[in-house]
Order: sequence, then C-alpha cells, then structure tokens
Amino acid sequence: RESVSVKDFGAVGDGVTDDTAAIQAAITSLSATGGTLFFPAGNYKTTAPVNWTSRVNLLGVGGHVGSRIFGTHAGNLFQYTNVDFVIVEKLAFDGSGCTAFRQTGTGANYTQNLTVRDCHFYGQLSECIYGNLIFAKIVDNTFGYYGTVGASHRHIISLGSSTNLTNANQIEGNRFYYAKGNESIRFDSGIDLHIRNNNFEQNTALPIRINGVFNVKITDNFFEANSITTSEVELNVGSHVIDTIPVEIQRNNFVPA
Repeated sequence: RESVSVKDFGAVGDGVTDDTAAIQAAITSLSATGGTLFFPAGNYKTTAPVNWTSRVNLLGVGGHVGSRIFGTHAGNLFQYTNVDFVIVEKLAFDGSGCTAFRQTGTGANYTQNLTVRDCHFYGQLSECIYGNLIFAKIVDNTFGYYGTVGASHRHIISLGSSTNLTNANQIEGNRFYYAKGNESIRFDSGIDLHIRNNNFEQNTALPIRINGVFNVKITDNFFEANSITTSEVELNVGSHVIDTIPVEIQRNNFVPA
C-alpha cells in the first residue's frame, strides 16, 4: 500500500495557510488503493470538513505539537458515512467546537476496524471520536489535557443501532481529562466492551456511561479528582439489547476530588 506526504499535494502546515484542499486531495489519491497519508511536523489548518475513506491511514510525527490538525470551522475535522480498516497514529487534533472524527450516517453505518494510537485530542473539541465503533482499538492516547476546554467536550461516543450493534471494542491505556459534556466515554447498544488501564482525571462529567452493552469489562482503571456527585460508572438497560449484563468491574482505583 502506498505512502504519501500531505505536502506532496500542497499542504504547508504553517498554521496560517488553509490546508483543507490539500489534505482532501491526498486522501482522494489513496481512496482506490489504500495507503498511509503522512503529516510532517507542522500545524495544518482546515476550514471545512475533510471526507475520510476506508483503508487510508493517517500518520504524524508524535507529540501534542508535532503534527497538529486544527479546524477554524464549526463541524467535523474528518467525516465519513462508513470507514473500515484504518489506523490513526501520532497526530494531534484541535478546533473550537469541532469533532475530530465523525460518522455522519446512522442505522446500518459503521466505524469499523479503527485503531487510534498515540494521539492527542485537545480540549476545545466538542467530541473526539463519534460513531458506531466495531472492532475498534483506542489505545495510549491523551484526551482533553491540552488547550482551553469547551463546555460540551466529550471523548469517545459509540452509538449502536438495532441494525448494527457496537461490537468488540477495546479502550486501553488512555488518559481522559476535563470532560464537560454529558460523559467522557459512552457506549450504547452492543456486545463485548473492554475498558482497562485508563486514567480518568478531573472530569466534571460522568467518566463512563454504558447503555445496553452485553459483556462489559471495566478493569484496572484509575479514577482521580472527578467532580461528580454520583457514581463514576453508570450502567443502564439499552434500547436494542435487553440489559447491560454480564459486567465485570474489578481492580479499579477511585480517588475522590
């Protein structure tokens, strides 16, 4: 599979030039065969959503200021109806009121075989990852720590449907900070969810909300100084699965604010 640099398509990455068209052109060039789109160190400004496609990986150089993609528009940084077999790695995402990755379709649509690793999601984002996650691996990322935190900031939202349940997802080794929306992470309607070895710190919203997901494991997480008045994990009966059972909650550490 091919690897190309976004700068081969005219992106500048100086934080001033509008790089939207260059990023879109680079993704389009890989859409037929698949491949990896590389973002060299820089600040890549977007002014409109970029349409993402399956089998097009996104790769940066790492660090919260290494390869940073930020939006100046209201909406999504990257959007899609369905996406499959994609890896996002070593990038930073920012933009006041933006959603970094957004599945625009519902019902039978999906965000499938997604791996997000070693990325930074700034606090100004409205949501970081929003879709119907299936076989997703979200590991070793930082959510919400950098930048001014917006009032609706949430981290991972996965909403299954009666025609396409959220399924077999792993959330591991992440740092979740400063969520102010309804919750930090939420999964609705599905099966097999593992949330382990994460740190939830200084969130003013509920850290974990689970609605109707069968076979849930929440283990070895650290909850510290979250400013909430109720429990830090909420489990509910869902719309498309009868109940959130069985559930395993073990070896978590809870430190009050």
